[in-house]
Amino acid sequence: MKARTPDGRWLLVQCKRYAETNKVTAETLYQVNGTYRETHRCDTAAVVTTSTFTSSAVDWNTDLDAPLRLFGSRQLLDWAAGTGPAPWE
Repeated sequence: MKARTPDGRWLLVQCKRYAETNKVTAETLYQVNGTYRETHRCDTAAVVTTSTFTSSAVDWNTDLDAPLRLFGSRQLLDWAAGTGPAPWE
């Protein structure tokens, strides 16, 4: 999904509705990172899941110059409750 942030940036959101035991892998992050700027013409990207991320996905993302926003089930609940940041923040 492509959307505008409140400050006017383009955001690409990749959503993964997974069971708790099915974590998002680094391969998903590779795909999003490789397409959000050139293909989708977005300024930033977030991967949102009802599960969590593998440690290799988190480690790989941490090493990026412009890391993707990773939103697992805990972050989604916090955002919905108004106690956590939005995926574009």
